[in-house]
Amino acid sequence: MTMRAGPYIPVDLFTRLILLGIATLLAVSIVRRAQRLLYLASRDRLTGLFNRGHFDRALVSAMDQATRDKTPLALALIDVDHFKQVNDGHGHAVGDRVLEQVADLMGRSMRRTDIVARYGGEEFVILLPNTTREAAFHRIEALRREISDFPLRMDDGRVLRIDFSAGVAATQA
Repeated sequence: MTMRAGPYIPVDLFTRLILLGIATLLAVSIVRRAQRLLYLASRDRLTGLFNRGHFDRALVSAMDQATRDKTPLALALIDVDHFKQVNDGHGHAVGDRVLEQVADLMGRSMRRTDIVARYGGEEFVILLPNTTREAAFHRIEALRREISDFPLRMDDGRVLRIDFSAGVAATQA
């Protein structure tokens, strides 16, 4: 005994293909929206760096990993010098440009395995896995020189030099 599925009408097949296409587009749209929301939830809106919440979660994970693997872990806390004077003297738009420039240079200067985040206001934090305190100190000092050597040109032609203060802490391997 053979089973017959019945006659197929081309219109029914075409309708099913259209519905399948719409369902696929809807699924792709939902996934992209979820990815975008996840990105926005973990990033600072001004700088595009990771935000404090993401950093706090990454720190716990990195500390667990370093303890488990017995590898060094360093952390640098960075504060842009005289930032209040920049905002008060040049305005918040210039202050935002300073933060964006510092964030861009930090993001480009660090390794892909490092986590660079805006911690709050003009404070940034960098998590450096598999890095000793001495190595982290040298990398942060090189970053400080790079940022201070990269002036911010103002609309009126003046040049604004940016510098930061930093502290480095590390675990022992």
